[in-house]
Amino acid sequence: MSEDKEKENTLRLEITSYASEGKALGRYGNIVVFVKGAVPGDVVDVRIFRRRKNYWEGVIEKVIAESSFRTQPFCRHFGICGGCTWQNLSYEKQLLFKETQVKEQLERIGKIDDIPLQPILRSPEALFYRNKLEFTFHPLRWLYDDEIGKEIPSSGLPALGFHVPGKFDKVLDIEECFLQPEPSNAIRRAAKEIALKLNMEF
Repeated sequence: MSEDKEKENTLRLEITSYASEGKALGRYGNIVVFVKGAVPGDVVDVRIFRRRKNYWEGVIEKVIAESSFRTQPFCRHFGICGGCTWQNLSYEKQLLFKETQVKEQLERIGKIDDIPLQPILRSPEALFYRNKLEFTFHPLRWLYDDEIGKEIPSSGLPALGFHVPGKFDKVLDIEECFLQPEPSNAIRRAAKEIALKLNMEF
C-alpha cells in the first residue's frame, strides 16, 4: 500500500466507551469505529482495515494521549492472547464499564428503560479465579514480532497454549497464565516437556 493510501486509511480518534468482545469504541463523524486494545479516554491514530455501512474497524497505529484509566498489563501474553481483553484497564473501571454495558443493552435491545441496577459486585479474586482451562497442542507456535525472520531451534517451535483470537489454526505458547491457580502452570509445562522428550506429535 502506498504512503498516501495509508494516510487515507488513518484517522485520529478519541475513545469514548467499550463495545462487545472487549473492543473499544470511538466515533468519526456519524460513523462508529471499533478499535481493539484501546481504553476509553485514549486519543489514538487508528488504521482502518474494514469499512461497513454502519461501522468501521481499525487497529492502533500510535497512542497520542493515554487515558488516565490505563494500567500496565501484568501478563507478557496480553495483546495476543484473547484471555484477558481488559487487562490494560483498572479493575474498578472494568466494573463501571460492565455495568454501563448491561444498562445500555437492556435499553437498546430489550427496550427497557429506568431499571434500578445494582452495582456489579467486585470479585474477591481478580487473578487465578478459573477452575477450568483448555489448552491446545500445535507443532508451530505463534511468533512474536521480534522473532520473525530469526532462526529458532526446532525445540522452540511447538506450542501448548491458547488459540490466537480470530486465527483458529494459530496457537500462542503460554509460559504463565494468571487465570487459574497452581498447579495449572506446572502441569501444562510438564505436559509439554514430556511430549517433547517422547517426540510426540503436536
